[in-house]
Amino acid sequence: MKKGQALVEMVLGLGLAAAILPALTTSFFAARGGGVQEQIRMQANGRLREAREILRLLKEDNWANIETDGTYHLTLNNGIWNIEPNPEYNLDNLFTRQIILAPAYRTPTNQLSSSSSGNTLDPSVRHVTITVSWTNPIASSVIADYYLMRLENLTWIQTTLADFTLGTQLGTATTNTNGGEVILGSGGASHADWCAPSLSAINYDINGSANPNAISSAVGENGGPNQVIAGTGDSANGVALDHLAVTNTNPPTVSEEGTLPDSSPRIKTNSVFVSGSFAYIATDDNHKEVIIVDLNTYTESGYFNAPVNGNGAGLFVVGSLGFATVDNLLYTFDLTGKSGDRGAPLATLTLNGTGARLVVNGSYVYVAESSGNRAMEIIEFSTDGKTLNLRGWASLSGQNGVDIVVNSTASRGYLATSQGNVYILDTTSPYSGALPAPLGIFNTNGMTPKGIAVVTNNRAIVVGTGGVQQYQVIDITSENTPILCTNGGTTSGGLSIPSGVNGISAVQDEDGDTYSYIITGDSAAELKIIQGGGGGGGGTYANEGIFESSIFDAGHSVMFNRFTVTAIAPPPDTQIQYQVAISNPIGNCEGATYTFVGPDKTSGSYYAGSVSLPLGTGAGFTNPGQCLKYRAYLTTTNTNSTPVLYDITFNYSP
Repeated sequence: MKKGQALVEMVLGLGLAAAILPALTTSFFAARGGGVQEQIRMQANGRLREAREILRLLKEDNWANIETDGTYHLTLNNGIWNIEPNPEYNLDNLFTRQIILAPAYRTPTNQLSSSSSGNTLDPSVRHVTITVSWTNPIASSVIADYYLMRLENLTWIQTTLADFTLGTQLGTATTNTNGGEVILGSGGASHADWCAPSLSAINYDINGSANPNAISSAVGENGGPNQVIAGTGDSANGVALDHLAVTNTNPPTVSEEGTLPDSSPRIKTNSVFVSGSFAYIATDDNHKEVIIVDLNTYTESGYFNAPVNGNGAGLFVVGSLGFATVDNLLYTFDLTGKSGDRGAPLATLTLNGTGARLVVNGSYVYVAESSGNRAMEIIEFSTDGKTLNLRGWASLSGQNGVDIVVNSTASRGYLATSQGNVYILDTTSPYSGALPAPLGIFNTNGMTPKGIAVVTNNRAIVVGTGGVQQYQVIDITSENTPILCTNGGTTSGGLSIPSGVNGISAVQDEDGDTYSYIITGDSAAELKIIQGGGGGGGGTYANEGIFESSIFDAGHSVMFNRFTVTAIAPPPDTQIQYQVAISNPIGNCEGATYTFVGPDKTSGSYYAGSVSLPLGTGAGFTNPGQCLKYRAYLTTTNTNSTPVLYDITFNYSP
């Protein structure tokens, strides 16, 4: 071989070696490093699985272990695993392991999501992210992103007589035929008939010299006497408030529980409302348009001072919210407490005319107006009372509203006007602006109405002054043609009370007896009690009734999943429907505001039976929530047949 050729081959060989050897070396070390990296990854996955399993055990031991948002690590003390704040560093002298706990949400289609945007918090699910990371030989990590659920749901059951007795009976009754059930109350015992009223009923002389024109009543609790609150209004010469107890006997007896002592200057009471151990009076005192009276001590407990001087007129209380009309303004005010100045209004709305009487049903306020070109307006309010929005109204040519009542399902309004008429209004869609034309009109034949009540057996009672009969019972069975009630073919559904009737309140007590309490101008017998019913003897049922449950307090915010019921409603005559109210406490669940809704989360819809409960918020409804009540609406068109509610169970995730 020639020397020159050998030199060339040597140079080429060295060049190839210089090009190939670094790649071979890198590949060798990379392969070796990759093996180490894979071993580390396997070890990291083991630590990841360990954290998942320990976290599952901690969740099953106590949900509170994973209930707080944050970044955590695991510790082992005396054989017991715990979860502590902050990541864990130098695990196995190699890893950083951290556990991030965060809220979980439900989409409108009930899918789980980590995003809150447009979704609803699910307190029974937690979003978990576990990360195990390392830096050598190559920085990397393994991650587990998943959800932990609370699977051990709890239940609230109402099935016994004791359970149902804690609720409120509005035209219903509890029996113990099969361990406790709810049925419709009696349509009236002892042959009592709304269509044949009699003034041989109970009369009582209310304290003071002035004629009262404000009355409110409530069914007695736990078999106790019914409560009646009456106040003066024609002048300031009577007591501002007289608290009476009416026994649940046949016939009933009346006794005075106490009065609000005279004040200086004396005040005039224009409207009253009783709820629990407090009474509320609307007055002409420009510094205290609403006064709160403690019925245990008969002293002023607190007051609401409207920003504009005027006379308090309409008044209603729901939970921790008060509603009052002062001239042409509707106010909501805070009643989470009952003492002292209740502060500035939560919300104010200017009415079309001067507000008269009002009533609240669901999330709506129905206000009769004594001036302006609308006889009645419907206002929606928020759960906290801080928002008022006009939703509907009734424009009745030449008519001024005096008093308004709505039925239990809020599908009908009964409006009395100062022009001597009673209008039956379709209020099924309270948010639709102008209401449809009245379904029916009843003329009182010269009487000037002062108040109206809807009672059992498809009857309404309108009272007032002037005309021939100042107490008139209306048969509203046919809504298009309401007529003066008749008994045995004889028109007898009215009474002549020449001194006039200034107000009415009606109750159905716990054993099904039904009464109207009226306040008149008879100076020695202002209060009169008239028993009513369907006639034909006892044993018949009322046409409709509402059972409202006691409060269930879950202790904290929970997800209410569903409810199941056991009930019978023989078709075609009877029916049971349900609404549910879920809220959060204001101080406690007793102070919460409850809005009863159906499946679309509005007060105009009803559940037919066992069903899953919706999530999210609606008009006063929120799920998750802490406080729950339900209503059962019982109806029948055959007064010899009643639906029966045997039990109801609510399932919730704690």
